[in-house]
Parts: sequence; C-alpha cells; structure tokens
Amino acid sequence: MQHRRQPDRVVTEKVAGEKTKIRIWNSDSDYQARLEIERDDQWQFGIDGDSVATLLSTTADGTDLAADPSIPDWLDDSLAGLGIREVRSA
Repeated sequence: MQHRRQPDRVVTEKVAGEKTKIRIWNSDSDYQARLEIERDDQWQFGIDGDSVATLLSTTADGTDLAADPSIPDWLDDSLAGLGIREVRSA
C-alpha cells in the first residue's frame, strides 16, 4: 500500500444489518483517494477524479481482480452512497 497508515476518516455503520467499517484516505500516491471497506471480507479501492473506483485488493474468495469484479449488492450500494459512479477491475 502506498497510502499513509492512518486514514483521514473512519466510519462504522450497519449496512444490511451487519457492522461495516469504512476507512477513507483523502490522498494517495496513485489515486485521488483510497477506500477500504471491511465487513466479512476486506475490499480496497482507488478512487479517481471522475468518482470511478478501481478494485485494488480483496480478501473475498473467488474475486478476480483482472476480470470484471463481482461486487456484492451491499457493497455496490455503499459505494454509490459515497458518490462512486462506477467500479472497475485493476
């Protein structure tokens, strides 16, 4: 990871009845921002200036970063709530 260790903001909320933690870095060496979303698995995204999220890593089984990522509905809804317009693969 190229971002600072300490996030600029941490949000914990219930999404679809389960505790979800979102870590936000407002700057990154490769992206305009970076998000880490943790629930059962951890998902890390780089965010560009057009509000497009690039999936950088995940602990979810069966997720292929080189192909079109399969994002769970709850995660897609959470990203949309944060203003993300599109999710791309790495």
